[in-house]
Amino acid sequence: MILAKKWKLLAGRERALAFFLWCGGLALLTLGVVLTINGHLGAGGVDAMNFSMADALHVNTSIAIYITGIVSVLLAALVRRSRPNFLTFVSSIVMGLFTDFWKIVLAGVQGTTLLSKIVIFVTGMLAIAFAVALTMCSIFPGSPVDDLLKAFVERGKRAWLVKILIEGFCGVVAFLLGGELGLGTLLVVFGLGPFIDIFHTLLVKLGLDVDARVRKELEE
Repeated sequence: MILAKKWKLLAGRERALAFFLWCGGLALLTLGVVLTINGHLGAGGVDAMNFSMADALHVNTSIAIYITGIVSVLLAALVRRSRPNFLTFVSSIVMGLFTDFWKIVLAGVQGTTLLSKIVIFVTGMLAIAFAVALTMCSIFPGSPVDDLLKAFVERGKRAWLVKILIEGFCGVVAFLLGGELGLGTLLVVFGLGPFIDIFHTLLVKLGLDVDARVRKELEE
C-alpha cells in the first residue's frame, strides 16, 4: 500500500506534521464549506451538483456525495494509473463529523445583507482554498474530489486550472439538472483554483509539502 510506504519514509516530526496538515485541512475545509453555505450566495459547482443530483434521483444528499466520491476515486486511479484509493472515504467520514460541529457553532453566522453575504462567503472560500492546499501537502488523502485534484497535480498539472475545470464541469451538470446556482458558484469556479495554487506554492516554499518529498523518494 502506497500510504504505508510513505508512512515508513517519514521521521517522527514529519509524521506529526503530516497528520496535522491532514486533520487541520479537513477541519478548515468543512469550516469553509459551512461559511460559504451560510453566505447564501449560491453553492460551489461540486456542492450544487450534489444537491441537484439528490433532488433528481430523489435520494438523500449523502447518497449523491457518495456517488460523486466513487466517480472521483475511479478517475483519480485512472490519472495515477494505479488502484483506486478508497481510503479517501475515511476523510469523508471525518469531514462529516467536522461539518456537523461547524453547523452548530456557526448557526448564528448568516449572511443577511449584501456586504455580510460577500464577507462570509469569501472568508469561507479562502478557508477552503487553504485547506485543500494543506491536505495536498499531507500523505493522507483529502476528500475524493480533492484527491482527484491532487492526482492531476502529481502529473504536473496546475492546481488552479484543474480546480476550475472540475468546478466548472460540476456547475454545468448542476445547471442541466436544474440546480440552484448563483454568484457564489461563479466565485468558486473561477476563484477557488487560483487561490489553492497560491497557498500550495507558499506551503511548498516553506518546506511543508511532506507528500512531495516522500513521493520523490519513492520514485528514485
